[in-house]
Amino acid sequence: MTGKGRQGPHRSTSPGERGAYLHFTVNHHVKTLLLGEDFLSSITPQTRILEVGFGSGQLTNFLMKKSALSPKNITLLDFDYRSLEYVQSSVRRLIKKGVIKHIKSDVVDYNHPENAYDHIIMPESHFRRMGVTMDKLVPALKPGGTIRMSNVPTIDYRNFHKTDFFNKLGLEVVEHNGRGLILRKRAA
Repeated sequence: MTGKGRQGPHRSTSPGERGAYLHFTVNHHVKTLLLGEDFLSSITPQTRILEVGFGSGQLTNFLMKKSALSPKNITLLDFDYRSLEYVQSSVRRLIKKGVIKHIKSDVVDYNHPENAYDHIIMPESHFRRMGVTMDKLVPALKPGGTIRMSNVPTIDYRNFHKTDFFNKLGLEVVEHNGRGLILRKRAA
């Protein structure tokens, strides 16, 4: 299957590398759930976005094309030092010029500035380490800002929702449809 219906891991091997590098395509579902028309139209050039695990940069490229977002207000965070080899050329150029900020770190190892981002986008959820991930990300989110995650299994979501996990962090569930999750930080 190709096109809009295809998503998931695809293997490719770069020159001089053993094994395969795993990357994901951004499908129609991810774009419409995480970055729907209402969300895209609300973005101004001053909106600040953190994308965690940006992979090939497809989502970043989509954001820049479909919204008023200024590339200088995008921060990309990924622990994989090889990731720039696979980033779309338009995004890679902006990273190399220093326009888009690129941080090589694991999400839980980086000290995020407080109230720095209007939105945090996670194309691949980090539910295995959700507690520590959210402990790091929630303070970095401005009140009223959203955390948008894709590929959130319903069973994981239910487990966190039953324990009142999100509420204790000051987050409210805006939307969950079995594949994605949108959380909003309550005002202080």
